[in-house]
Amino acid sequence: MDLPKGFIHGDLFADNSLFLDANTIGGIIDFYAGGTDYWVYDLAITILAWCAQDKALNSDYQAALINGYQSVRPLSFQEDTELPQFIKLAALRFWVSRLIAAESRTDAALTTSKDPEEMKGILLNLK
Repeated sequence: MDLPKGFIHGDLFADNSLFLDANTIGGIIDFYAGGTDYWVYDLAITILAWCAQDKALNSDYQAALINGYQSVRPLSFQEDTELPQFIKLAALRFWVSRLIAAESRTDAALTTSKDPEEMKGILLNLK
C-alpha cells in the first residue's frame, strides 16, 4: 500500500494525554506503541479513542476530529478511501489486546484494565 508513513503514537487515548485544563492538551505520554507506520492508521486509532460512545463511533465527533486533522495535514484520496478499513483494524487490534490483557491480568498497581467489550461493540457496529 502506497500511503504516507512516518512516526505514529499508536495509542493516543485520553489516558495518554496530559491536560492543562478541560480544553487544552499540554502533553502526550506513553510512546510504547509508537513507531513507523501509516499516518492514517494513527488517525484511525485516535478516532477510535476519542469518538467512541456507547460501543459505537459518534459521527459528529469523528467529522470534527477529521476536519481538525485535515486543517493541518490533508488526507490524500487514497487515505480517505482507506480510513474506514484502518478504523476496523484499530478496533480489532484494541479488542484483541484488551482480551489478552484481561486474560493475563495481575494485580499490579500500575496496571489499568479496559473492557474488551467496548472495542468488540465498536467493531461490530462499523459498516
